Amino acid sequence: MKKIIALLLTLVMTTALFIGCAPQNALLEINGKKTATLEEIKFFVYSFELQVGEEGMSEPNPEGEGTIGDYVRQQAMDTVIALNLVKHVALEKGLKATDAELKKAAEDAEKYFSQIDPEEAKAKGITKELFERILTNYVYYDKLMENLIPDAEIDQEQLKSDLQYYEITDNKYALIKSKGYEEAAKKVTVKHILLKTVDENMNPLAEDAMKKVETKAKEVLAKAKANEDFAALVKEYSEDTGSVSTNGEITFGRGEMVPEFEEKAFSMKDGEISDLVKTVYGYHIIKLEKASLKPTAEEIEVVKAYEKEIEMNAKRSQKGMKFQEKIEELKKEYKIVINDKIWNSYEVTGQTKKDAAKSTEKATEAVTQETSKPTEATTEK
Repeated sequence: MKKIIALLLTLVMTTALFIGCAPQNALLEINGKKTATLEEIKFFVYSFELQVGEEGMSEPNPEGEGTIGDYVRQQAMDTVIALNLVKHVALEKGLKATDAELKKAAEDAEKYFSQIDPEEAKAKGITKELFERILTNYVYYDKLMENLIPDAEIDQEQLKSDLQYYEITDNKYALIKSKGYEEAAKKVTVKHILLKTVDENMNPLAEDAMKKVETKAKEVLAKAKANEDFAALVKEYSEDTGSVSTNGEITFGRGEMVPEFEEKAFSMKDGEISDLVKTVYGYHIIKLEKASLKPTAEEIEVVKAYEKEIEMNAKRSQKGMKFQEKIEELKKEYKIVINDKIWNSYEVTGQTKKDAAKSTEKATEAVTQETSKPTEATTEK
């Protein structure tokens, strides 16, 4: 689950921007307007830390001096500077989010925030409201990018190449292109038991531990084949924390599970119990509850929307690279000043104070620009 959140946060980090009234303890000023808070920095540091872990933050920085912690700290600042600058420009241009876009952002915020452990969220200062602001401003980012870089600038050959890459890396998109919408829209409902052969960091267990898991999995399989209560077996043995609360039951479509699990589930009959299915997570025992039926028109529309989203993402990726160039140009047009008192007070895991001081000086020099005619930012209502 943490990997899902990390990927989401990484995406947000490269595309989102914040909105709201000018904060009292502002971290930045853009043309004299106070903007951004230290909480925004902490959010992005958290998203990086999810990917490398606390121990990884103390590892040497492959991009330069200091540690990963030093790198993460500076990357978070660079991100917040860029995103708040984009927000400033978007508001100047009067770009507005629709009610439907705002509603979707709120719904997505609720969905993704619910997947974070409450204690961890509290410790890291991550709130649902912060999530919602980020996702809302993803809309604003896209609007400004579309405004500055229209589809007419898309390189069609590059787009074709990017979509071919998606066909290789995205199982669901590949299925849509090879089998069509109806096959891609099919779903099955199963109950399953997982006995893990990896630790919480997805590292394989030692050989002797692996053999013990296999032996135990065979014992559980024998009980399942002997028609012992499957829900009770799930409760006693399954290590898939995401499905234990539903007696191991999950409903999924093509391209949503690891290949071995999906292939077996879609080949079974109602009530059938599989032999052991080995995946990168461990040994699975699958009981098919409901075989795939002909999908409804609504389910097919969902698949079509997924295809459209992939193709839009490919365009967005290409535009994003050009948009970064636009952002660098905007940095030269606006006066951006860092509040050193707030910035210097903030330390992250694995950070070295010496390198933190250097990065602060570098960041301040990089973004403090004087303009001949400062632009007044529009205040969001």
